[in-house]
Amino acid sequence: MSPLWLTLAALAVVGAVVAWLVDSDDTPAAGVDIVAEARAALAPSDGIAHTVVRSTLTSPGSSGPPLTSRVEQWATSGPIRYRIRIPDQSGPRGNFSAGEQEIAYANGVQRTYEPEPNTLTVTTGLEDEEASSGAEPLMSAVRSLLDAGKLKDAGQARVGGRTVHRLVGSEMERDAPLARRAVLYVDADTAEPIGGALTIKAPPSPPVTMRFAIDYERLPSTVTTRRLLTITTNARTRVIRRSAG
Repeated sequence: MSPLWLTLAALAVVGAVVAWLVDSDDTPAAGVDIVAEARAALAPSDGIAHTVVRSTLTSPGSSGPPLTSRVEQWATSGPIRYRIRIPDQSGPRGNFSAGEQEIAYANGVQRTYEPEPNTLTVTTGLEDEEASSGAEPLMSAVRSLLDAGKLKDAGQARVGGRTVHRLVGSEMERDAPLARRAVLYVDADTAEPIGGALTIKAPPSPPVTMRFAIDYERLPSTVTTRRLLTITTNARTRVIRRSAG
């Protein structure tokens, strides 16, 4: 399995169950390039994309509860900058959590902050291309699929009472019995993402499905909003420095 899809599977270890109600009557795709519009919405060069991704991972025959996740991200491009916040959501639901964590990237430097034990790891010497894989995994995967032309407009549908375009794609590994299918729902008017599903089949294991919801907003780039791209620490924070080389 490629690192991209392994990352997607690993995403589901930190927070809140999502349920999607999809109506069955699709309508033909509109005569617009909704895929290009979705790509532009996910990587704004004139503002900051703020997303909250909530997902749940299920597998047939599993005896445990679904693994859930909640990840918040602020990101912009030209050049790429982002900050991710993963809250500590361990609790009565029994989901695994490694504790609260923040990750930020800008200008070849990635910073990872853990409130407990109050440490900041600074990694230098990164290229934008490799740093983008450290952004929120699900949104990074969606952007990668869009950029690679893997997602095609499959027409309109009604999702939770809302008109959306269904962007659908699938692929198989050449040297392994591994198949992947992705469905992304984007708003019919704005092309902004609202959710979707990803299914991975790797026989003889049962298929694994991740369903996700996306709260999305685009913020103007101001002095105040640009601060959302940086991590705030304190005078007692222990700094660990590393080089990517």
